Order: sequence, then C-alpha cells, then structure tokens
Amino acid sequence: MTLQDWYWRPIVIALSIALLSWLLRGAWKRLTALFATVRKVDEALPKLVQMAAELQPNGGGSVRDKIDGIVRKLEFQAAARRTLADVSTPIAFYECDAAGRCTYVSQRWTEITGLSNAEAEGFGWLGGIHRDDREAVEKEWKAAVEQKREFDLAYRMVDRHGNETLVHGQARMFRDEAGRYIGAIGYNSVIGQPES
Repeated sequence: MTLQDWYWRPIVIALSIALLSWLLRGAWKRLTALFATVRKVDEALPKLVQMAAELQPNGGGSVRDKIDGIVRKLEFQAAARRTLADVSTPIAFYECDAAGRCTYVSQRWTEITGLSNAEAEGFGWLGGIHRDDREAVEKEWKAAVEQKREFDLAYRMVDRHGNETLVHGQARMFRDEAGRYIGAIGYNSVIGQPES
C-alpha cells in the first residue's frame, strides 16, 4: 500500500461517515416530524368529533337532527300517500323492497285476503294466494324481481274462510336516480269470483 492510499483512505471513511450521519439525521427528523403529526391528529380527533356532533348547518340543529327530520318527513309523506291511496281507490295494492319482500299492503288487499299488514310483510303475503296458485305466483314473482322486470299474472287470492277472488296482479319495478333497483309497487285488479 502506498502513502497516497493511507492518506485518502481516512478521508474517504470520514466523508462516508459524515454523509451517512447526515442522511440518517434527515431520516430521523422526518420520522420525528411524522410522529409529531400523528400525535397532533390523535390529540385533535376528540375535538373534531365533538365539532362534527355540534355542527349546525343552515342555522340550527346538528347534522343528525337534520337527517332525523328528513327521515320523519319522508315517513310522513309515505304514510299520507298510502292513506290517500287506501281511501281513494278500490284496488288492492302493495309495496316491496329491492329483494321482493313485502313492506306494505293496502286496506283493500287486507279485505281480500284477511291478512294484516304485519302478516303480509316479507313473504307472508303468499298466505293470501290460493294454495293451487301459490307456487306459480311465487316462481313468477321471484323471476320478475331477479330480472328486474314487470310482474303480470292472473291468479286466485283467498281469505281465511276459503273465499276466493280472481285477480290480475301487476307490479312495476322502480329504480332510483342512479339506476339502482329500489323496489316495486303492484296492484291486484279484481276480475271476479272463480267458478266453483
């Protein structure tokens, strides 16, 4: 090894150590700054949650109050619409959710089947269909819901006493503004009493 090698080697080592130290110091500073930021966010989170709960848009009430108010208004409108339909039309009608489960039946529908709104909910409405027609109605209903198409079928409804009513059932599937299927509204027009 020459004298020049001995001369440059410590300089290269010293410079390497200085460079490594400088790089590590920068990484440490960045890491320390990151932890400080995380700590600040963690400390601020309860305050942000409290502020969100107390947020008063449009001059009053929290966001939760506004949402609850909108829900109450929509529920009232739905009840008013159903009541108006019940008193103004002799047609038996019903509403269903996106899965085809019954959510409401009209007063006339209840008169024909003898089933209450609570009994008709979900797939309880099938209890108001004549046992000989039930399988065909259920199959066609499920196909209409799955394919998101209209339901159209004539069949017999029956009450608890066995009184039959021949109906033409129709339902239209509805979508929201985004095109998502949201449910169906249908009706049963009375055709007459089946021949014995």
